[in-house]
Amino acid sequence: MWSVNIDEKFKEIKEVQSQKFLGIAIDEHLNWNTHTDKLCSFLKSSSYLLKNLVKYCDIETLKTIYHSYFESKIKYGILSCGVTKKQNITSILKCQREY
Repeated sequence: MWSVNIDEKFKEIKEVQSQKFLGIAIDEHLNWNTHTDKLCSFLKSSSYLLKNLVKYCDIETLKTIYHSYFESKIKYGILSCGVTKKQNITSILKCQREY
């Protein structure tokens, strides 16, 4: 681990493996693996919501819930992490299709 002392007014900046900033998990290598893993984890853990709502909602309501709850999470940060490797994109698509 390394640290940088910028100024006496500021504390030292320490290296971390990953940090969440504005909802996007940025890791030390900037390869988006951490963000992809967290996004897939969110999608998998939230899938029960749609599965249970099928009993109570019509298809239009389910689409609205999907677009507002799931798709918004997938699209957020797409401009920055959209340049990730194909394996990360495939993982997200696979998690998305499980519904």
